[in-house]
Amino acid sequence: MYALVMMVCYLNGSCENLYLGGFDTEEQCVRELKVQRIHRGGCLPLENVLDDFWQPATRAADFHRVF
Repeated sequence: MYALVMMVCYLNGSCENLYLGGFDTEEQCVRELKVQRIHRGGCLPLENVLDDFWQPATRAADFHRVF
């Protein structure tokens, strides 16, 4: 399973990653990422998100379009 995660940075400089939904396959997650037009986010394995294995966002960055 995969989690759709969006990065949000606030004007005070703090950032956080928001869990938006879970999907059975990475393809479904990527499709929803495109449908929702999320530019600062991605699809991560769900167990990494739930186990807090991933690093939360600490700053904004311009990412190259992968998809």
